[in-house]
Amino acid sequence: MKILAPIDRFDEAERLIQAGADELYGGFVPTGWKDTYTMAGSINKRTFQEAQFESRSEIEDTIRYAHEQKASFFLTLNNDYYSRKQYPLLLNEIEWAVSAGVDALLVADLGLILEVKKRETPIELHLSILSSVMNSQAAAFFKDLGVQRIVLDRTLTLRETERIISNVKDIQFEVFIMYGKCPNIEGLCTFFHRDDPKHVWPCCLKYTISSVPPNSELKETLRAADAQNAWCLNDRGRACGLCAMYDLEKAGIYSLKIAGRGRYTDDKVRAVRMVGEMRRLLASGTDRQGFYRSATDLYKKTFGKTCNPFVCYSPDLRGKIL
Repeated sequence: MKILAPIDRFDEAERLIQAGADELYGGFVPTGWKDTYTMAGSINKRTFQEAQFESRSEIEDTIRYAHEQKASFFLTLNNDYYSRKQYPLLLNEIEWAVSAGVDALLVADLGLILEVKKRETPIELHLSILSSVMNSQAAAFFKDLGVQRIVLDRTLTLRETERIISNVKDIQFEVFIMYGKCPNIEGLCTFFHRDDPKHVWPCCLKYTISSVPPNSELKETLRAADAQNAWCLNDRGRACGLCAMYDLEKAGIYSLKIAGRGRYTDDKVRAVRMVGEMRRLLASGTDRQGFYRSATDLYKKTFGKTCNPFVCYSPDLRGKIL
């Protein structure tokens, strides 16, 4: 399985690749786009500059270095919708990406996928998690449109993931493995996320729900509120799916994605090293239970505490091994 890592600056490339990353993904907001739509209307799903390269030339340097190291670079153009008015700037960016040697575009907008295919643009398309592929029919639909890789939704169980991969052949599948677990279905989320320590992201707000008088029909709603409150007490930035790697490899996952555009470089490198360490253990032929124990031990050693179901990418597996 490949390791896909986020990158925001050229000077991160060497550390990430040396740590074990096989693929890098990042974004850039062109000046023309920023002047017209501001960062709030970013060309990709990051609305803060810390999660963007500063220039095309910096991306070009990153691509050259990555290719020298036999690694790949993917460009994020993954908004779930672009208007026709935005297409001239968008297509100009894609034309540059092809000439710069970008290996694939990370996309979500159906109209953009159709436009790229209609123009026979010579570049791979990787379908973002924002397209919410949650079953075999959806995966087959996008495969027929010509995408080469699909990032599966975070909410899928291991069994559901295995079923999709077994039903849809001749396409690559990717899953998130570290950081950034979200309590919502990302492709259906309309929350706005700011990179501002004074503002809590909407998905992390603590809230309560009550009924006057008490109403038994609200039990599920109250349970959901309790889960949200519990979620708020945990660090989504330390989300982890390491213990699932044994099963994900057997299922046929092609690439393991680390979330974290805009995070500190040390955090990104740490995650790459953790995934790389577990990948090496897989290659050594360890047994399943031993792999699970090693994964949970590595998490505790790295973060100083045991993992918990609210930041676990495979809570369905967690119940069977802990």
